[in-house]
Amino acid sequence: MNTQRAAYQESIRFERNLIWTLRDIKAKRTLLPIEPDHLRELIELDLVEMRDETPTFTNKGHGVLD
Repeated sequence: MNTQRAAYQESIRFERNLIWTLRDIKAKRTLLPIEPDHLRELIELDLVEMRDETPTFTNKGHGVLD
């Protein structure tokens, strides 16, 4: 049971981090680099795409934070 709970908590933490990464991209915050795992996941989810080496929202990505 503890293993399932830990996996669930890690999943929630990762999802929360993805939302914060989306917010950072939307606000064009560049103080810290984007976590590569977060960027890769957002691209796979079709929420972000790379344009001129800059993460940019897709239409689907805009809908997530609105």
